[in-house]
Amino acid sequence: MKRKLLIPLDGSTFSVQIVDSVIEFLSPDTHELILLRVVHRPRGLTARPPHPSSADTRVLEYDSEREITRLLHPIFDSQAIDSVIGTATDMMGPVRRRLEANGFTVRTAVLTGEPRHEIEEYVETEGIDMVAITTHGRTGLNDLVMGSVAEHILRTSHVPVLMLRPSAALQELLREDERLAHA
Repeated sequence: MKRKLLIPLDGSTFSVQIVDSVIEFLSPDTHELILLRVVHRPRGLTARPPHPSSADTRVLEYDSEREITRLLHPIFDSQAIDSVIGTATDMMGPVRRRLEANGFTVRTAVLTGEPRHEIEEYVETEGIDMVAITTHGRTGLNDLVMGSVAEHILRTSHVPVLMLRPSAALQELLREDERLAHA
């Protein structure tokens, strides 16, 4: 029976860095891998209800053209969630294919919610044997303000955690890539 290894990914270049270590140190014969992405729950876009016209209360009005567009073309919560889950699954595709090319059995999962709690719950409910995660390497006040999913998992997990902290040089290169991608 293969051991279940959970690899949480957050969509950043940082999170994928753990894959090299997994390929190098773990055997595909003894480990099944689960790639997990936790996304925040999106909201749909629907129109607010119309309000009575100030001139004639029998006539209903919308506040803007935008509200009319939302009335005619609503995006429901379920559609927004399906879209986000599909995008997150697609983004894990290259990592999945790389691991499969190295002989691993790989599954993907996408959950909505707060990453720390969803990962923690997934480990418990799915019988995960080990977690492999990359830390962003934040320290001090930045970590306190931003929070660290990796640190939380390390402190609260009841299973072994393989944690990789990229070198300082690599961290700076990846941060610069992310800054350019968001510019």
